Amino acid sequence: MPKYTTLTELAAAFKSGELDRTYFVRMDKGGCLLTLEQHGPEEGENERYEKCRELFKRPFGDPMPELMTLAGLPAEWC
Repeated sequence: MPKYTTLTELAAAFKSGELDRTYFVRMDKGGCLLTLEQHGPEEGENERYEKCRELFKRPFGDPMPELMTLAGLPAEWC
C-alpha cells in the first residue's frame, strides 16, 4: 500500500520537506489520473518510477473536491 493515498497527505509531505522539488505530480489530459514522478537522469528511471508508486497512488477520479478543500474553498457540485 502506498504511503500517501490522498492529495492532502501528499501536500503535507511536500510542505514538510519530506518530498523535495525533484518530485512532481503528473496529470493526464482529463485531470483524473494523478501520479507522482521524480526528475532525474535517464539512468535510474525505473527505480524512481517504482519508488514513486510506493509513495503515492490515488484512486482514479476527479480531484477537484479534494483540491477545493485543500484550498480552503467551500464548494458543491451543481
